Amino acid sequence: MDFFTKLGDTISATGKDVSKKAKDLTGLAKLNMDVRAKEEYVLKQYTEIGKRYYEQHKDDTEPAFGEIVLIKEAMEEIEALKGEIAQLKGLKKCPACGAVMELDAVFCNKCGAKYEEPEKEVFTGEVE
Repeated sequence: MDFFTKLGDTISATGKDVSKKAKDLTGLAKLNMDVRAKEEYVLKQYTEIGKRYYEQHKDDTEPAFGEIVLIKEAMEEIEALKGEIAQLKGLKKCPACGAVMELDAVFCNKCGAKYEEPEKEVFTGEVE
């Protein structure tokens, strides 16, 4: 009988130990998730600060950070790519407000600005 009592105690202790370890792992996982959530929050705040700084200093003649110039160049490339996408879709952007309008539209349906086609260079066949 003593054997079965010891076996029961061992099984009970092992079960309690496993239960405690499972709770510890669950608590650890929750803490890790909380840390990641706070890190993401901080990263968003850093990003917001960077956006605000960029907006305040994007027109500086000599920006404090070279990344400002890189961001401006990337933004210009993005706008050019969006223009190409619109053109492939048969659309164009209003030069006044940036709204998308039909390719054959003369006036913007959002702000009413007149869209004037840029003059196209005519090739005369002469090389300079």
